[in-house]
Amino acid sequence: MKNPTEWTHAQLTADAKDSREIFRKERIEEPVDKYLEFYDSIEPTAQTFVEGLSDINVGNADMATLLGMDWGLEVYRYLTAPPISADDLATLSGVPVSAALKNNPERIDATNTTVQLLIDPRRFPWLAEKRKPKKGEMEVAVKATTALLAAQKVQTHRRGLARSSQEADVKTALRAAGFKESKAKKDIVLLTDAPLIGEFSGECMLGSTRADVVARLNDGRVLAIECKTSNSSVNSYKRVNHEALGKAAKWLDDFGKKQVVPAATLQGVFSVDNLDNAQERGLYLFWQFRLTDLTDYVK
Repeated sequence: MKNPTEWTHAQLTADAKDSREIFRKERIEEPVDKYLEFYDSIEPTAQTFVEGLSDINVGNADMATLLGMDWGLEVYRYLTAPPISADDLATLSGVPVSAALKNNPERIDATNTTVQLLIDPRRFPWLAEKRKPKKGEMEVAVKATTALLAAQKVQTHRRGLARSSQEADVKTALRAAGFKESKAKKDIVLLTDAPLIGEFSGECMLGSTRADVVARLNDGRVLAIECKTSNSSVNSYKRVNHEALGKAAKWLDDFGKKQVVPAATLQGVFSVDNLDNAQERGLYLFWQFRLTDLTDYVK
C-alpha cells in the first residue's frame, strides 16, 4: 500500500515560501468591494443605535425594534469595548443570545445590563462623561462602529470562501484522477459506510469527528482530508497541529492506521517547523497550489 509523499524539510521550506507569496499576492489584489458592501449595509443600523445610545444606556430604548433591524444584534454586541461575542454575552448575562432575543423583554433586560457595563468609553465619551455628545462625536462613533463590524464580517467571509474554494479544488483534483462523487452522502460510523473504491464524498462525520473530504482509495483504505487555510505562522499551529492533527489522531484511533490515511491540504502561511511536526506525527500534507500531487497519489 502506497502512502503520500513525506516531504523533506527543504521541500517544505520551498513550498511554504511559494504558498506565502501566493497568499500575499491574492490578499494585496483583493478588491475592497466586499468591505464596502458590508460597511454600507451596516451603517444605517449603527447610526440608529448610536443616536439612541443614551436611552440604551439607561434602559429606556425600544430594544425589540432596534434588535429587529438588519445587523441589529451584531451592532448591539459591537457597542462594547472590546466587541463581545454572542457566546460571551450569553455567559455574562446568563441568558441565551440569538435572533429570538428581540422577542423576550426579560432576556433583553439581562443583556442590556451587561452591555451597559461594557460600553466603549473611547467611542462614546459622552456616556462615560455623563454629558451630551459634542459636535461630530456621534458621526465618528457611527463610522468606528460600522468599520469594526464590517472588518470582522470581511474576515468571516474570507474564511468561508477559502474553505469552500479549497474543498471544491480538492474534489476537482480527485475527479482528475477518475474518482466520482458519491451520491449517497452519509456519516461514516464503520468503514463499510465509506464511499466505494474510486469515489469520494464531501464533509461528513468520519468516526467521532468531521472530515472535509473523504475518498476511498484503490487499495480500499480511506483518505480523510482536512482543508486548512492560515494567514500567519502562529495561526498555522492551530490549523494544522491542533485541528487537523487532532482529527487525524481520532480517525486513527477509531479505525486503525492500516485503514485510514489522514491528510491536510494547505493554503496560505505556515510554519515549516509546525509542518515537520505534523508529518512526524502521521499527517500527510498536500499544497493547495499544487494539487496535482493529490491527483497523482490517488490514481
